[in-house]
Amino acid sequence: MNSKIRRMKDEYDFSKAERGKFFRKDARLASPVHPDRLAELEAMPDSAIETNEIAEADEAFFKSAKLGLPPST
Repeated sequence: MNSKIRRMKDEYDFSKAERGKFFRKDARLASPVHPDRLAELEAMPDSAIETNEIAEADEAFFKSAKLGLPPST
């Protein structure tokens, strides 16, 4: 097992959290799947989807990850 994998804590303290701190109104979300294939993929059972080529979320991933949120309605 990779010792660099970050595990979620059992609890997080959000008492000092600031709502909307990372919200960006002009953020653009890009689907990693072409829109023409979404219906095809949604119809597939999970067991038919191969996950062996999905990269592990290691330390490098967390250092370069950026959070994108949808606009609030």
